[in-house]
Amino acid sequence: MSKYYQINKNFDLKPVERIEKKTILPKKSFWDKNPLEKYLNIGYYLIVPIIIFLMLGLWVDKVLKTKPFFVLFFLLLGVLSSFYNLYRLIKE
Repeated sequence: MSKYYQINKNFDLKPVERIEKKTILPKKSFWDKNPLEKYLNIGYYLIVPIIIFLMLGLWVDKVLKTKPFFVLFFLLLGVLSSFYNLYRLIKE
């Protein structure tokens, strides 16, 4: 028969008959891991909405043949959404 040992809270080694199963810790969310991980992708949070809205503005201008209006409108919308993403990231 095998001997099992367990370390108690005082870091003493004590013999036990069987090993108890450890409780599973709750899974950490994305924001609980490392504070630096939250800010590593900040460039993507800022640039992706601007690029998407700019491409949408170019496409709408091409379809409706209104050259500068929708590009400027959607570019402004992209910049505002980027600042909103930054605000939401810093708030958490």
